[in-house]
Amino acid sequence: MSLEQQVREVLAARAEQVDATPLHGPSLRARAGSARRRTVRRGLVATVAAVAAVAAVLAALLVVPAFERRSLPPATDTVDVWPNRGDLAGDTALLAAAVRAWEAAPVLPQELPHADVRMLLAQRTPYGRYVMLTARNALGHRRLAVLSDDPRDHEPYRERLRLREERAFPDEALLTYVEHRGAGEALVLAVGAPGLTRLAWRDRTDHWRDLASKDGAAAEVVRDPTTEVALRAYRGERRVAQARARGAMVLYRPDEALVTEVADAGPSCDGGVCTGSLSGSVGPGAGLLGVLRPEGTDWRDMADQAEQLWMNHALGTTRLRSWTSGQAVSAMLPDGLGVYLGQHSVNDGPPHLVLYADRPEWPIGRLYLARPFAPSAPPPAVSAVLPGRAGRVLVVFAEDAVGIRYRVAGGAWRALDVNDGIGWARVGAGDVEVETTREGFTVAGLADTSAPL
Repeated sequence: MSLEQQVREVLAARAEQVDATPLHGPSLRARAGSARRRTVRRGLVATVAAVAAVAAVLAALLVVPAFERRSLPPATDTVDVWPNRGDLAGDTALLAAAVRAWEAAPVLPQELPHADVRMLLAQRTPYGRYVMLTARNALGHRRLAVLSDDPRDHEPYRERLRLREERAFPDEALLTYVEHRGAGEALVLAVGAPGLTRLAWRDRTDHWRDLASKDGAAAEVVRDPTTEVALRAYRGERRVAQARARGAMVLYRPDEALVTEVADAGPSCDGGVCTGSLSGSVGPGAGLLGVLRPEGTDWRDMADQAEQLWMNHALGTTRLRSWTSGQAVSAMLPDGLGVYLGQHSVNDGPPHLVLYADRPEWPIGRLYLARPFAPSAPPPAVSAVLPGRAGRVLVVFAEDAVGIRYRVAGGAWRALDVNDGIGWARVGAGDVEVETTREGFTVAGLADTSAPL
């Protein structure tokens, strides 16, 4: 926290105390008598007294807020005896599903398995069912995770829990999570020690407003928040804890004990050509960049997981400094196979095309292709053979106007219809070949990508 922020908190806390102190009765008389006595002092005595008073006030300003922040011990000291809270607290099937989803989430293998898993909050919200868990990873460090499903997802995935955030357990008395959904709304989760009587929030520009809480826990959609949200907890009229929460930017932050500093995490580009990149003959049109579209609801439920899997694949234990998510395209095939192709980069490395596939019975989707490409010469099409629910499925991402044909095991060539940038067909055993029927175009991809990266 910056010095300016600390000073602002100190002044706000002191002002709040002054406002809340009644000036009547003995307290008022005592202050008035003290003031009358001070008026008779002169010279050096008055100067010394003034200096002493200022010093006392400064000391109080510095000490009181720190004391208030520590009126409750950090959650890590007591969380093992906290009860599970929320209207779904007794749902043992939800707990089991959350544990499975966390173990399957894009987490570095060095941190698995988790031990001593505890559910802290299980709540149904307008955004879906949300679960807050804590556990110790394989390194013995406590972690905090939030998982949820989402009624906006494609139908096969609407009740499947997905990781929303995982991070080191905070040194705070309040555990918080904020998820911004646009349209001036955000979901705020807050969990503290049992016995808290009130939770309140504000952003950088607004007054304090109560959260609908019960026994020290809240899960509420709030209106018009800024990026950062401040929270306070009370016992009676006394403020006993405070915290700040920002919306989760990445799903998973690796354990700091594993993180290493490396200047460049990806292959370099020289003159617009990336080493080891997907390549294709340049022809009319924008290639795959003409197929990818801005973010939309058609691929939201696959984009976050694909991005985190890609980050783990590209970075390993290298510290994440920056990342970019570009446009994407996705589809839900009739047999429930979801496919996603997006443009991503990390740590100022070259852009990569990331291919991700998902099935309802999987706890999480799988990454099948992550290749750098030159934006000045994007491949006109990318093909992959993926494990569908009823057998292998050929999927081709291409411009609709690019004619695609394929054959299996050296058999006859067959035309493949491409609509909205995606074409697919069920294929049997054997090598799959794909090509375009437009002169000057080639297809970049793997003959069989049934094994994930």
